Amino acid sequence: MYPLFDPSIKPIQITDLEGNLIRVRTYGLEYYNLPNLIMEDINEEFEEVFYLILNDMFMMNFDIHKKYFFNNEEILLKLDNENNLVLTLCKCTNTRIKTFNDPISEETIKYKTMGMREIFNHPEIEISASIPEASGILAYAAGEVESGFVYDTLSFIEIDDDIYGFEEREDRLGEKYLVVTKMKYEKKYDTTSYGKKQLRRVK
Repeated sequence: MYPLFDPSIKPIQITDLEGNLIRVRTYGLEYYNLPNLIMEDINEEFEEVFYLILNDMFMMNFDIHKKYFFNNEEILLKLDNENNLVLTLCKCTNTRIKTFNDPISEETIKYKTMGMREIFNHPEIEISASIPEASGILAYAAGEVESGFVYDTLSFIEIDDDIYGFEEREDRLGEKYLVVTKMKYEKKYDTTSYGKKQLRRVK
């Protein structure tokens, strides 16, 4: 059940005098204190893009700072001068790392990849900020995925005498992701360089 649902709000096609499609937009979201959606760089699946955003709005989960993806493309969101939300599809080629801060203390609590699932069909990876060199470990793992490596629960990263494994979890939408965790045992593997440390990886 949607907290907000208005079937009259849907993507409307705007054409010029010759019937050429020039933009797609919504009307009526302003009555719910939300920006109307506009897309001028239109592709064949524009309706799915619109309803991806509208679904979050109807569920009261919309956040303009949230990352949205469609068919391996990021949906860029930008407010125009009339407070309309302009949607633009951007082909993504790199994974990004998002920092999550505690809303009260503003201290960093974790890092998580963004776009790994959409771009490389690989689960997103998360790591606690309490782990030493957490952001560096995650950046290394992201680079390995971009090079074609696939991490799972049998994969390990070793720095000096510390070994980090991967646990599989699910988010509230049922999407699987991996969490980097420190292991309590040591093994020896072939090494690859990681700054002044040594990373050992096995699958």
